[in-house]
Amino acid sequence: MIALEEKHNPGITAEIYFLKGNIYASLNSFDEASVAYTQALRIDSTHSDSRNNLSLLLADQGRIRDAIDLLSEHTDDPAALLNIALFQIKVGKYNEAERMLRQALKFQPKNPTLYQHIGSLLLKQGRQLQAEKAIFKAWDLDSTQVESARLMGLLYLDKDDPNRAIFFFKRALLIDPNHLDSNYNLSMALAKAGLKIDSEIVMSKFEQLSNRTARIAQIRRLLDEQPNSTALRLELATHYLQLNKVVEAEYQYHAILVKDSLHIESLVNLTRISIQQNRLGHARNLSERGIRNSPNKRETAPLYASLGYLRLVKGDHAIAEDLILKAVSYDSTLSEAWNNLGNLYQQKNRLSIATNYFEKALSIDSTNSLAAYNLGVIHYQSGLMTLAASHFYKSLKADSTYWRAKLALGKTYEKMDSIKAAIRFYNAVQKHQHIDPIMRKYAQDRISYIQSNILQ
Repeated sequence: MIALEEKHNPGITAEIYFLKGNIYASLNSFDEASVAYTQALRIDSTHSDSRNNLSLLLADQGRIRDAIDLLSEHTDDPAALLNIALFQIKVGKYNEAERMLRQALKFQPKNPTLYQHIGSLLLKQGRQLQAEKAIFKAWDLDSTQVESARLMGLLYLDKDDPNRAIFFFKRALLIDPNHLDSNYNLSMALAKAGLKIDSEIVMSKFEQLSNRTARIAQIRRLLDEQPNSTALRLELATHYLQLNKVVEAEYQYHAILVKDSLHIESLVNLTRISIQQNRLGHARNLSERGIRNSPNKRETAPLYASLGYLRLVKGDHAIAEDLILKAVSYDSTLSEAWNNLGNLYQQKNRLSIATNYFEKALSIDSTNSLAAYNLGVIHYQSGLMTLAASHFYKSLKADSTYWRAKLALGKTYEKMDSIKAAIRFYNAVQKHQHIDPIMRKYAQDRISYIQSNILQ
């Protein structure tokens, strides 16, 4: 079939091999990925994506000269120029790397990534004034990228201005709390500012992330030798989820399902991911597949809980309750399921029962940020502001990125006439990068109202 397609549609066939290469690479099968990319280039020598990806695999194997040679004749491709620059940096040829980056800018003059690399390279060489121009340009082009914010921090740290550096490193971590370099840089800046305890806290997080990253690299090497190891793939997926690398985790679960289409743990985790990404039909199919084919009731309890949640979202309260109660009868330790029973009764306005279920969820898992938040909402609606605030704080302690808890604290403190605290939390919401613009505007409007009507 592929041979026939190759004869009549070489472009499509090359793309098929390229996609195969990407799949193999995502599963850490790098030899097979190299073969697939090479096949794509054999069929279509102009397939630049295959060439660039193959060069990255060669560089990862330590064959940097081969990687550069593969790309050297393609100086009209900005992606190839960028890769050559990165390879030259690895071998310490900074001037040649800068030349490649500036050549790439001729093709993509508004690409912030190119300015980031130029700024980083110039900063390493101590060329601060030139670095500043490139870093400011990257920031102006896209201030939502982690590296743009981190480089601004490094620039101010280099200028011996740790306070401004801290601001930008924190901005980078708002975008990606698990960004390894930004955590390290923030720790150094805090130490330089004399904030020793804060520095040690951030350094502790950096060390945890470093250990996790090192273990990921180790597992990936082991998977080269044991590609069919389910245990290794499950552990790798868990590490990826901890770092919020959801796509990478999904690849591992799907790789397991290729070998065992009814692997319950993979089905459970893929169902959760699908729900988080609002792919509700996919989540339902995965849940039903596991329930249909597994005789182990305790194993399938999370899948019943997920189906119950999906029914709850549709407003089918009776069916939802039956499914969730079945889940907790099979496994009473499912904190998320108890929380969803609370949601169900909160929607029915039976707040006493809802409160009991939310408290049950928290008693099982004190880090269930949603259950803590839901309890806070009930106390807020009942006028118990101090109790509400304590639960919103619990929610934030469990998940520091949970913007709804920050917004709720802003509203709670405004009700309590703690104006400075209210503004602080509203500010945290309106600076958040990943929330609904309507909510961000709401927070900004509350700040404006307080400043013009209360603080005047």
